[in-house]
Amino acid sequence: MPAQPPADEAEVVLYERHGPVAHVTMNRPRYRNARNSAMTYALDATFSRAADAPETKADVLAGAGEDVFFADPVVRRGTPGVEMNIAAMKEATG
Repeated sequence: MPAQPPADEAEVVLYERHGPVAHVTMNRPRYRNARNSAMTYALDATFSRAADAPETKADVLAGAGEDVFFADPVVRRGTPGVEMNIAAMKEATG
């Protein structure tokens, strides 16, 4: 599990239960719900919490904001594995 997030990032993931359904909301709409270390930690902790509750039968993942569900963090050339993924995408798409 990642390190504990700073206190100012504590609400990057919201959790509610409605009967047997756990509702998990990524809560960084200003950043299009892009994942960072705080969100990674919070998602892991939240889904562990839902999994540990025997009454939870389903999880629903949502993104806060009106125009986006989730935007992956910006990945730049030179990041380990990125060049390999770019080559694989080019090969797959012709």
